[in-house]
Amino acid sequence: AFGFETEASLFLGLAMGVPSLATKSRILVDLDLLGTRIASVLFAAALICDTGALIIFAVIMGMVGENGLDPSDLFLVVAKAVIFFGVCIGLGIRIFPRIGRLLQRAGFAERSAGFTMVVLIGLVFAAMAELAGLHSILGAFLAGMFLREEVLQRKLSHEVTTMVRDLSLGFLAPIFFVSAGFHVDLSVFVTDLPLLVTIVSLAAVGKILGAALFYLPTGHGWREGLTIGAGMNGHGAVEIIIAGIALEQGLLNESLFSILILMAFVTTSSAPLCLKFGVEKLRRRGELAETHDTREGVLVVGATPLARLMAKELMDSEWVMLIDSNRRRCSIAEHEGLAVFHGNALNEDVMDIAGAEHARLLVSMTMNHEVNTVAATQARQYFGIPHVHALRHDYHAETPSGESVSDTGRAKPLFHIPHNLEQWNRRVYQEQVEIKRFPVSASCDALDFFAALGDSQAVLPLLVLRDGKGMMPGALDRLENGDLVVAVFYRVKLDREPDPFTELTGAAPVMDVPESITMDDLFARAAEMLAGRIEVPASRLHAMLMQREEDSSTVIFPGVAIPHIVVTGEKKSDMIVIRCRKGISFGNDDGSVHVIFILAGTRDMRNRHLKILSSIAQILQDPTFHERWMEATGEDALRMVLLDTERQNL
Repeated sequence: AFGFETEASLFLGLAMGVPSLATKSRILVDLDLLGTRIASVLFAAALICDTGALIIFAVIMGMVGENGLDPSDLFLVVAKAVIFFGVCIGLGIRIFPRIGRLLQRAGFAERSAGFTMVVLIGLVFAAMAELAGLHSILGAFLAGMFLREEVLQRKLSHEVTTMVRDLSLGFLAPIFFVSAGFHVDLSVFVTDLPLLVTIVSLAAVGKILGAALFYLPTGHGWREGLTIGAGMNGHGAVEIIIAGIALEQGLLNESLFSILILMAFVTTSSAPLCLKFGVEKLRRRGELAETHDTREGVLVVGATPLARLMAKELMDSEWVMLIDSNRRRCSIAEHEGLAVFHGNALNEDVMDIAGAEHARLLVSMTMNHEVNTVAATQARQYFGIPHVHALRHDYHAETPSGESVSDTGRAKPLFHIPHNLEQWNRRVYQEQVEIKRFPVSASCDALDFFAALGDSQAVLPLLVLRDGKGMMPGALDRLENGDLVVAVFYRVKLDREPDPFTELTGAAPVMDVPESITMDDLFARAAEMLAGRIEVPASRLHAMLMQREEDSSTVIFPGVAIPHIVVTGEKKSDMIVIRCRKGISFGNDDGSVHVIFILAGTRDMRNRHLKILSSIAQILQDPTFHERWMEATGEDALRMVLLDTERQNL
C-alpha cells in the first residue's frame, strides 16, 4: 500500500510479528506470574515465534538473489534448512549430553574452559548455518537452546551462563544497540508519520487481537486471550536483529529501520502495563489459572518448630522436604516422622538432591535473613521453582514492612503483615499452641479474613489449602470458596506446671560484662543482685560462691560455668545469667569462660534445681548456641537466645 518492494514488505511483516522472549521472561518474573498458565503459554509461544521467524528469515535470505525473490529456489533452500536442523537436533539431543558426561568424568570443571567450549560450539553452529545458506544467527540461537545442564555440571553451567550473560549484556548488547541507534532517524515523525502510525498500530492490534482470536478455541475465555495477546505485543531483540541484517543487506532503508525500532520501543514499553492490567482483572475474577505441570512438592528451608508444624499440615497432600544445617533440629524432625535433609541450603547440590528441580513451592523461614535471600534467589534462578516465599527481616519485630521485593530474591513474603516468628517458634516447642482450620464459604479479601481470626499476637495464619495444595498467606490477595485456612492459636497450657527454666529465665537478671573482670569481682556483683531477691546477705552469698569454686571447679563445659549454691530457708530458687565478652578465668586451667549461670536455691527446691540444670545442658548441646550467644546485642537478646534454643520442656 505504501509502494515498497516485495522483499522489503516481507521483512517488514516478519519483524512486526516477532515477539521478544527476553523481555517477556523479565516481565513475567517481575509480575510474579511464573507458574501460571499465562506464563507457560507466553514462554512457549514466544519461543516458537522467535524460532519460526528466524527460520522464515533464513529462507527468505536464501531465496533473495541478485534478481530478487526467486520461488524456483524454494525447494533447495527448504531442503538445506531441514538438513541443518536435523544435524543440529541430533547433535544437541544425542551427542552433547554424552560429551558432557565424558567431560564430567574427566574432571572438567573450570569456568574458563567451559566458557571457551560454549563460545566454540556457538561459532561452529553459526558456521554450519552459513554453510546451509542460512544466517549465522540461527546457528548461534540453536546452540544456546541445546547447551543445557545435561551438557555441563549444574554448578559449572550456572557459572558459564553468568559469564556469557555478563559478556552479552555488559559488552556486546550495548555495542549492538548503540550501533543500531546510529541508523535511527527521528525525522520519520515528520516525513513518514502515517507509515509509522500504521506499522505501530498494525503490530499491536495484530498481536493482541490475533492471539485472542486463536486462543478462543481453548475454552479459557476471551479475557485470558487478550491478556496473552498483550504479553505477546512486546517486540525487540530478535526483531531488531532481523531489521539490522535487512538494513545491512539493503532490503530496508533507514526510514523503515527507524520505524521498526520505534515500533519495538512503543510496544515493549506498553506490554507490561497492558499485561498487568489484564492479569489483575483475571485475578479479581478468580480466573488466573495455575499451570497443571509435573511440578509438585514443597521444600522448607529451616527445620524450626514452626516449619515442622507447617510440614505436618502439608504432608498429607504432597511430599515435603525440610532442609537444615543443624543436626539437632534434623534429628527432632526425623523423630517427628518428617522427611529432612541435613545440609546447607545455600549449596546448589544440596538443593538439587533435596528435590528442588521438581518442587512447586519453596518456603525459606530460617531466622537468618541472608540465608533466606540466597535460598530464594537460587530457587528462582537455578531451579525455576514457580512459588518462592522467604521470611523477611522486618518480621523479627512488629514494624511496618518496608522491604523491596528484590531484597528477598524476588520471593514473596510469608504473611501479609509482620509476625514475631521467634516468639511463635518458642510457643510451638513449648506446646503453647493449637491448630484450627477455617473453611472459606465465599470469595473475600484475604487480609480481612485473617484479621477476623484475631490479633496477630494471638493468631498466626499459617497456610491456605486450595484444591489440596498448600499456599502461603502472603501470596493471596483474595480467598476463594472452598479454601481452607490453617491458623495457629496461642494458648498457655494449664494442665501442668510451667517449665521451670522458662519461668526462671524470663525473670532472671542478665549481666553483660564487656570488660575484663576477675572471678572475685564477678561473684561480688552477682551476690549484690541476688541478695534482695532471695533474702540472703550479699557477703554471705559472695563467700558461698567463692567456697564452692574452691571445693571444685564449676566449669562443666568449655567456656561455660554453672556455680550453684544451697541457701537456707524454703521455696527459694533464683538464677543470674552472665556473659563475659572478654572471658574470665575460673582457675584450674579451665580456659576462658564466656557463659555463666549462677544458681541459688533451698534444699526443698532440689528437683526444680535439677530440671533447670538439665535444660541448661540441652541448650549447650546446640552447636549454634555459642555463636549466637556471643553475637547477641543487649540483655534482652541474650535472654532470647536461651529461650529460643530448642530443648525438651521439663
